[in-house]
Amino acid sequence: MGEMKTITTILITAVTTALVTASIFMGNSNYFNMSSVTDFDVTDTGLMLYTEDGTGWYWER
Repeated sequence: MGEMKTITTILITAVTTALVTASIFMGNSNYFNMSSVTDFDVTDTGLMLYTEDGTGWYWER
């Protein structure tokens, strides 16, 4: 019985850690994959980044 309790505790800990980690990254929309950037435009006030999926991100100085 002791071995089963240890395995269960390890599994619960692993799942909880995975869920907490995923929720941290999913809730942060300030980051995106820089590898997906296909083009950019520089202006006097900032930088416009264009990504593969057609979205654009503006970075203001």
